[in-house]
Amino acid sequence: ARSEACFNQAFVYQDRVVGLQFHMEITARMYDSMKAFDEPELNAGRKYVQSWEQMDLFRDSFWEVNGHMKDMLDRVRGLGIEEVVTKERRRHEI
Repeated sequence: ARSEACFNQAFVYQDRVVGLQFHMEITARMYDSMKAFDEPELNAGRKYVQSWEQMDLFRDSFWEVNGHMKDMLDRVRGLGIEEVVTKERRRHEI
């Protein structure tokens, strides 16, 4: 994933590293709390900061993004640490 603000917002490197430049963990409740305590002057006129009006359009889809995060973490957990360590040891054996 990419945007004008960030060329690499999401990537996978060699099936071992996942990089994310966004927050999949945000829930509607967390969003509402952030919005309630916002300091508008901190973000005024900043090119790459979304307005609350823009973000409000996606508020009801946070649960879907949270589901994708859970699926991703379940896949990582499914590898099992023993399997990851064993693969890493084999990779470094001569």
